[in-house]
Amino acid sequence: MEDDNRFFSGCGTFLGVSFALFMLYAGLNYSGFCFAQMRYLSDEDKFRKVFERGNQQDTVFVNKGQNYENGGQRYERIKYESFEQFMESNPDCCTVRPSGIASLWLRITGIHSGEVTVMNYPVYYLDENGERKSRESKRGIILQNCGQLWYIMEPSS
Repeated sequence: MEDDNRFFSGCGTFLGVSFALFMLYAGLNYSGFCFAQMRYLSDEDKFRKVFERGNQQDTVFVNKGQNYENGGQRYERIKYESFEQFMESNPDCCTVRPSGIASLWLRITGIHSGEVTVMNYPVYYLDENGERKSRESKRGIILQNCGQLWYIMEPSS
């Protein structure tokens, strides 16, 4: 009988510790903690991730009307030389704000950070005559806790 009590006591302890560790893990994920890097990403880290993704694109889509149904054309993008040049040229371009659309499951698994990184800046390109032109790009991007792209909220360039 005493062995049965120790067994159940041990099971209760094991389950209690397991539950506490799960809650700690889920709570840190919910708060945006990146376990792969063992830290929270800074706003600058998030801006850099979104910038790098956009600056890799070789072309930019220029729409002829107010919506994509009116058609448009792709032009050669003039890329920024670096993230530092981008931030120097666009000091007020970027914000991080709560997204308000994440489910509990997406948050506790770290798939959705609970924030949206909003970037509003000019994209430069060469038109059909080789002239330098620009258009505004407003991008709202939801990143996972470690900075991987999860969702683009507004059309990207």
